[in-house]
Amino acid sequence: MESKLNKELAGSIVKLNQCVEVFRKEIHTEVQAQQLMLFFLIALQQGIGQGDLAKQLGWHEGTMSRNIKRLCMKMRRKNDGTVEPFGYGIVETRHDDVDDSRKKCLY
Repeated sequence: MESKLNKELAGSIVKLNQCVEVFRKEIHTEVQAQQLMLFFLIALQQGIGQGDLAKQLGWHEGTMSRNIKRLCMKMRRKNDGTVEPFGYGIVETRHDDVDDSRKKCLY
């Protein structure tokens, strides 16, 4: 039984590594582990609120917000006054239709 479990775990690790490599090749080469974990959770739970994600991961709001911003595509102003795109553009946030103070993450 243990051998089968080890084989299944090894197979899962190989698949996860393949996903990470595709992400790094197609999206961004230096993506952080936290951002990958967050992206996978959003993909599995489309429409989940940022607060609910923070609870699942045990993250503070600031950590969640910072990582969500990196997964989204936003424009930001540089010190010289020019504007540049920022983020990966793979997640979109929207306000909740019922509670406008809540944001939902959509993949």
